[in-house]
Amino acid sequence: MSVDGTLYPCYRAVFDPRAEALALGAVREGITRPARLSALADLRPGALTPETGSCAGCEAQAGCTFFCPAIAHRLTGRLTTVPDVVCALTRPQVAAVRRVLAAAAPQRRPRSRL
Repeated sequence: MSVDGTLYPCYRAVFDPRAEALALGAVREGITRPARLSALADLRPGALTPETGSCAGCEAQAGCTFFCPAIAHRLTGRLTTVPDVVCALTRPQVAAVRRVLAAAAPQRRPRSRL
């Protein structure tokens, strides 16, 4: 919600110069744009596309959970486009988590045959 009472899907949308495109309604009137709310609720990871390139060959695809529609809208003007900067930041994060998990995993010892 913004200081004027406009309702947005999240706080990040308030700072978008094109915020009106994401406004859902107002405190006094409630949700006055249900189609926008439905469009946000219907967002699915499989429907997202990167700004450039393809998710199919991305090494971080399986761990990519940091997508934000408000950031996408601010940077690309579309809710379903993952900005290049998000991809660039996500790849090293996913790689770092994988390294930590691999280091923390217990080492398997071969079973002895009796």
